[in-house]
Amino acid sequence: MNNYRPAVVAHRANGFGFPENTVPGFAAAVQAGIDGIETDIRLTADGIPVIHHDSRVKSTGQEIHQTTTADLPHWLPTLADIVATIPPSLLLDVEIKPGIKPVAPVLDVLQGFQSWRASSFDWTVLRAVRSINPDVEIGMLVPDDAVHSDLVAASLELNATGLHLSVAQIQAGMASVASSLNLQVRVYTANDVDQWELSRQAGAQTIMTDKPLELREWLSSNR
Repeated sequence: MNNYRPAVVAHRANGFGFPENTVPGFAAAVQAGIDGIETDIRLTADGIPVIHHDSRVKSTGQEIHQTTTADLPHWLPTLADIVATIPPSLLLDVEIKPGIKPVAPVLDVLQGFQSWRASSFDWTVLRAVRSINPDVEIGMLVPDDAVHSDLVAASLELNATGLHLSVAQIQAGMASVASSLNLQVRVYTANDVDQWELSRQAGAQTIMTDKPLELREWLSSNR
């Protein structure tokens, strides 16, 4: 029997019948006992970290960085709302969107939270995180046009713990790059059996998915 089992991480707290990146979705993920949740961080005009993937709120047309927290829709949670919803032992993968600065408000909210890691496509953002917090886990999202030598240098500078790789990057063999740097392989966003098997064969320690309950059941049935 193979006891190897990747961590199941709910991408944007999806998979529980609620809109992505909302408090009810996070609460449902906690109730379901999922290993972790991935989410997206932006800053409002008044410097409050909020949970939203896109820079603009589609339903209202508001640009988040130009809008105060009080003027955003009531359903759009702050990072503090989410931290109050989930236990501090739950893995929280915080993707800080490119260009976000300063990062200190994000780290301030997460003080005392036991199990979180920072990730970003913007390695300058990750450098800012590392300059404030020498201990937090850092996962590097890798642009498709990343130069290998730059990736190696940045991973060492950041003392990164993992590469966050798309399914397409796994198909292209980039898991071997992570292995050569002694970094964890964390795959996003794997949503079907073929992608889950591919991720597992690549040695992924984490699989981020919009179907966390289905992935967990598949892993339990295919040891």
